[in-house]
Amino acid sequence: MREAGEHPDALFYDVQFGDFVTDQFAVVEKIYAAFDLPLPDDAATRMRSFIADNPKGKHGEHQYQPEDFGVNPTSVRDEFGAYIKRFGLRPS
Repeated sequence: MREAGEHPDALFYDVQFGDFVTDQFAVVEKIYAAFDLPLPDDAATRMRSFIADNPKGKHGEHQYQPEDFGVNPTSVRDEFGAYIKRFGLRPS
């Protein structure tokens, strides 16, 4: 676990899924910057093109419920409560 310092040389960058959905390329730029990595122009162009060519809903919209897969949302929220609190996630 991160908090326990079990992997002192590991690098982490946390991404909120909602931020990624809102602006995928901006999040990618932040990841590259956080790790001090160059983002070559050709790679940036290809990423932007992929994002533009694959908008949300391109292949239809999926509606799933946790219960469809045998998942109990209350149990998950209980088990991951500390994680949810740490990252300010909205329990659904």
